[in-house]
Amino acid sequence: MFTGGRFYSDGLSYATTDAYAPSLNSTSGKIEASISLARHGSGYACYQPISTDPFPTDTPTLFIAGGSTGTNISQPVTAVTNSNRFEYSYLGTASNAFVTGSNTPIALYYPAMEVSYEKRKLYLFGGASEFNLPVDQVYSLDLANPGGNPWVPESINMPRSRFGHKAIILSR
Repeated sequence: MFTGGRFYSDGLSYATTDAYAPSLNSTSGKIEASISLARHGSGYACYQPISTDPFPTDTPTLFIAGGSTGTNISQPVTAVTNSNRFEYSYLGTASNAFVTGSNTPIALYYPAMEVSYEKRKLYLFGGASEFNLPVDQVYSLDLANPGGNPWVPESINMPRSRFGHKAIILSR
């Protein structure tokens, strides 16, 4: 599944979503929900518990946080308009919609995001608080109620400020 991003020729941010079906080697024919705010450079994570996880019955979910709503045709961009928007979509349900949750504590461009299945938390790492001004903060969100719980600053920061990086779970 992919959502958001920007068009290469005019720099416009997108809110549309589509899904890739490997068996068809094509995007799906279904109309997927769009995110509520068109943006690029967001952090993304997918939560898909399995039977051996501590919370195996949690609904699979796609999370999106931060990004830029700015229009800029430069490659790479030379200016951003940061967002603190957080959205999620329950996968495999009939709703086919993104829900807006608690805003992130600061507006971030290109943060990394990943899930801890053991702690049932979503983590947001770094990002840029202004154009080319990376931060080292780490925030978490309790996944017991992703729409109602606030983002909480963690007591430990990343060893180095950065944005445009990725986070990958290694525990499973």
